[in-house]
Amino acid sequence: MTDDLKLYTNIGLVREGLHEQIADKIQELIAANELRPGDRLPPDRQLSEMMGVSRPTVREALRLLRQRGLVILKPGSGTYVTRMGPEPVIRTIERFFSVRDCSFEALMQVRELLEPGTAALAAVKATPEDIETLRQGVETLEQAFRSGDPKQLALADSEFHVAMANASGNQLLAALTAGIAHLVRKWTEEVSTTVFAEDVNKSHRVILQAIADRDPDRAREACTSHMRMARDVLLDSSTEQGQKPVGLATWQRERTPNPRSALK
Repeated sequence: MTDDLKLYTNIGLVREGLHEQIADKIQELIAANELRPGDRLPPDRQLSEMMGVSRPTVREALRLLRQRGLVILKPGSGTYVTRMGPEPVIRTIERFFSVRDCSFEALMQVRELLEPGTAALAAVKATPEDIETLRQGVETLEQAFRSGDPKQLALADSEFHVAMANASGNQLLAALTAGIAHLVRKWTEEVSTTVFAEDVNKSHRVILQAIADRDPDRAREACTSHMRMARDVLLDSSTEQGQKPVGLATWQRERTPNPRSALK
């Protein structure tokens, strides 16, 4: 048995929740860099023999690892460790937001607390490539604004805020922002038919300029102002459409009185 295969033996399993234990142990190996992105896991038959468990148990463990965004299955090739992206965080935040029926007001409060600090950090940490990405994002926003398409504008706005978080150099902050931006875009696509006011759209360029000038205080102030204007526009838009300040899940249920009918 090679040294690589020894990683999967003697990992101290108990007999309940085996698939979760196996997934946790492999996750620990990934976290410790014993397994790296691009490494192929042994076939499930081999894993089951080494770990003394059934192949269905191994398959369940691998499925759980895929859900966590830690491995990918390449048909005909095998299961590989992947570089974890923000997708699991996005799914978790969206699931919590929906199940707990959080309101858009709560979502905006989180943004107002988080994003000004993100802008300030980006002003300190952004690379020239990050600033160019933000510059292109502002141009895309301005094009979307001119198009008058709310969905196109919501997507461009989401991408700008994610790019700003990426420019902060903080991976955790970037993942959280990606999850929040996804929810904002989903909400605005579902509820809002209003294009941002021109001053809201222009405020993106003010944030960009402060970041490009390496001025964290001005970046924080510009983003605070932007979030205040965005809150007014988005919440007013929801009110104009006759929506209550409830969670997205409640709003969707109210719009579809018989949930089963939506599955037909």
